[in-house]
Amino acid sequence: MSRINVLFIAQFPYTWHGTVVDRFYERGCSCAVLSPKGVCETSSAEHFNLMYKLIDLPFALEHACQEFNPDLIIPLDDLSALQLRGLWRSRWVSSETNHRIENSIGNPESFYLARDRVAFTAEARRLGVLVPGGSLGIDFPFIAKWGYSTGGYGTRLVKDEEDLLAVYSPGIRRRVRNYLGYLFYAFDRYEPIEFQSFVPGTAGMYTLAAKDGEVLDGAGFIATSLSDEFGSAIEKAYIDHHMMRAQSAIMVKSLGLSGLVSFDFILDGGKATMIEMNPRTIQAALLAPGYGHDIIKTLIEANL
Repeated sequence: MSRINVLFIAQFPYTWHGTVVDRFYERGCSCAVLSPKGVCETSSAEHFNLMYKLIDLPFALEHACQEFNPDLIIPLDDLSALQLRGLWRSRWVSSETNHRIENSIGNPESFYLARDRVAFTAEARRLGVLVPGGSLGIDFPFIAKWGYSTGGYGTRLVKDEEDLLAVYSPGIRRRVRNYLGYLFYAFDRYEPIEFQSFVPGTAGMYTLAAKDGEVLDGAGFIATSLSDEFGSAIEKAYIDHHMMRAQSAIMVKSLGLSGLVSFDFILDGGKATMIEMNPRTIQAALLAPGYGHDIIKTLIEANL
C-alpha cells in the first residue's frame, strides 16, 4: 500500500484521539498532529504546536501544510471540525490549503450545515429523512436546540413553562453566546433556535467513511450508557440497523461529504430518528473493525 500523509487537528484532550492517529499509522500512513502541547499524545506522529486555539489555527495550519504536505486533514473534535470549515476560502489560508480542505471533508456548499444544527435538521427534513417534529405548537416535553452549538451544551429538555422561560433567560443566552463566540464560527447576529418534539427511545449512532458524497463503509452502534442526559455514549454495542445506514447515506450524498463523519439517532425498534450530524469521527469508529467494518482503512484506500 502506498503511503499517504494525514494531518490531524485536535484542540481538546480526549484520550482516544491518540488511538485514532495510531490506527492510521498502523495502516501505513505518515501522520502529523496539529494541537496544543499535551492535547493529543502519540508516538506515531510528528507534532506541530497550536499555541492559541482560535487566533493561531490559520497560521499554524498553513505552516503544517507547507512542512508536512498532507493528503488528508482530519479534525478530531467539534471545534477543529467547525473551524476548518470556517477557514475555507478565508484570507488566512492559501488556495492549496483550500483544496486540501475540500478533498478532506467534501463539498463546501454544505459546510454551513455542519455549523448550524437548526439548518441541518431542516435540510434533513426536506430530503425526507425522519427527524423530530418541530413547531411552536408541540406539547411538553420537547427539546430546545440552539443552531450554533455542539454536543449537549446547546440542547435543553423543556418539561414545563418554567423550563421554557429559562431557555430565554439572559443568563443562558449569554452563556451560549460566549460559547459560540469561542467556537469562532457563529458570525451571524441572530441565534437560531428550534423546538423539537421529544422522541423517546435509545441513543444510536452511525459512524462512517465517505468520499465525494459516497459512503465507503460504516457501522452502527447503540448506546448502553450515557455520560448524562444529552452526553456522549460511554458504553456502546454494535447494531446492524438498516434505517440508520440508509438515512446516513442520503445525507452523505446530498451534502457531498468526505472524510470521517457520524450521525446521531434515537432508535425505537426498527425506526431511527436522526437528531444531528457530527462533522468528525467518534470513538465508535475504533470499534468498527471488530465487526467487519475497517472504516479507517477504507478511507485511506479511497485516497491513495
